[in-house]
Amino acid sequence: MRKKFLIVGDFLTGSGLTGVIFNIFPKITANYDVTAVGYGQEESSEIAKKCKELRWNLIRTPSVNKNPIKHWLFWYRFFYKFKFDYIYFNYSSAWNFLPVYFAHKYTHAK
Repeated sequence: MRKKFLIVGDFLTGSGLTGVIFNIFPKITANYDVTAVGYGQEESSEIAKKCKELRWNLIRTPSVNKNPIKHWLFWYRFFYKFKFDYIYFNYSSAWNFLPVYFAHKYTHAK
């Protein structure tokens, strides 16, 4: 059974973070089932196409800026339901710590 890897980032066209993720993680995660969670709102379908090419499952969160409660509930339910062996978070806002806490509490991921 293949191990599961979660990558959390903005996943936005033109983002430096997204560029780093697409340059580094395909080499690291070649033998994993990868789920990518984007917390940014993407207008273009370019990122979704790239994830599909890599065989990554892309999921978008509700916007934390528009509805923080809905965003945090998404993460609570997400980690309660799905388990991962490895998780990589790249958040630019330290105040958005609840998803990291939920990952720690509800998974045994590294």
